[in-house]
Amino acid sequence: MVLFYYSYLLSYGTDNRSRVSFGSSTNIDQVRVQGIADGTLRVYVGSSFTAGASLAGDTDYLVVGRITTNAAGDDEHRIWVYSSSQTIALSDPGTAGSYAAQTGSLSGTASMVQFSNILNAGYGDFRMGTTWEAVVIPEPSTYAAIFGLLAFAGVILLRRRKQ
Repeated sequence: MVLFYYSYLLSYGTDNRSRVSFGSSTNIDQVRVQGIADGTLRVYVGSSFTAGASLAGDTDYLVVGRITTNAAGDDEHRIWVYSSSQTIALSDPGTAGSYAAQTGSLSGTASMVQFSNILNAGYGDFRMGTTWEAVVIPEPSTYAAIFGLLAFAGVILLRRRKQ
C-alpha cells in the first residue's frame, strides 16, 4: 500500500469553482478535488466522484487529502476540510471526520499537479508528503514566529500595566 498526503489553503468566494488535479501530461485528472457552484467540493478518482456538504462562501479552509493505492486496484482519495474555527487532527484520523472520499482504480503515475482557478478561488501553502504530520503540522519557523508574536504581545501588556 502507498500513502500520499497533500494539503493546501483554499480561499473560497461566493461561487465556489476551483480544481486541484493530480495526474500526468496525458491524464491530468487521475484524481482531483473540484469545487462547484453549489458550494461543495467533489472528490474524484477517474471520472467518478463523491461530493461533501456545502461550504460557506467567503471563507478560508485547509484542505488535507490522502491518496491510497494498492495492487488490488481499490484505490482511495479522501479529503478533510477544516475552517479556521475547527481543530485540525494532529495525526491521520483514518476515516473519522473526513469530508468526502471516492474509491476506484488508478492507473499510471502522477507526475504533475495542476491548480485551476475557474472562478472565485485562491490557493496557498501547498504541501505534499508521505505522512499526515508532514502536510498539516507547521514547520519550526512557523512556531518561532507564533512564539515571537506572543512574546511581543506579552511585553506590550506588561508595559501597559506598569503605566
